[in-house]
Amino acid sequence: MTDLIPVIKAVLMNKKVIFSAIACFLLMDFASYICRYRKKPVQKRVKKAAAAPAPAAQESAGTEGEEDAGDE
Repeated sequence: MTDLIPVIKAVLMNKKVIFSAIACFLLMDFASYICRYRKKPVQKRVKKAAAAPAPAAQESAGTEGEEDAGDE
């Protein structure tokens, strides 16, 4: 039993073991992300109604009266 502890410590301190453990963790995390992924529902865009050009209509109404008065 006493000979086993230094061997386990040497294995766990090995750089290859540490990097492979990190790589396995990242791979499994990415795979679980793919399994849980849900696409967001498409939202319909609401178009704003165009504002009526009210000032232009008032100007043309005022000039029509003047033209009619000159024709008589």
